[in-house]
Amino acid sequence: MSIDRTLDLHCVTTWTATDLAWSGRTFRDLWETVVVPRARPNPSVAHVLAFALDGYQAALPLEELLAPDVLLADRLNGQPLSLNHGAPLRLVVPQLYGD
Repeated sequence: MSIDRTLDLHCVTTWTATDLAWSGRTFRDLWETVVVPRARPNPSVAHVLAFALDGYQAALPLEELLAPDVLLADRLNGQPLSLNHGAPLRLVVPQLYGD
C-alpha cells in the first residue's frame, strides 16, 4: 500500500530540500510484513545495512528505520524516481542526514 509523506531532506554536505512529496511504503510495514516473518531476524538486531546501486552503503539503526515517517519511496512529487533521485527505490529517513 503506497502512502504519501511531505518530508525535508538534509544532506551531510550542508544543503537542505524542504517539502518534498515522497510516495512509497513505510520501512516499518516492510519490516513487519516481509522481513520478520520470512527472515526471522534475531531480536537483538540493532542495525540494518543499506546498499545503493552507486556503491554507497550505511549501517542504520533499526530503531530509527522503524519510525513512522521512514519510507522506501518510489515516487517524488508525483513522478517515478529518476536515477538522480535514487531510482528505482530510495530509502528516505528524514531524521537522519542523507547524501
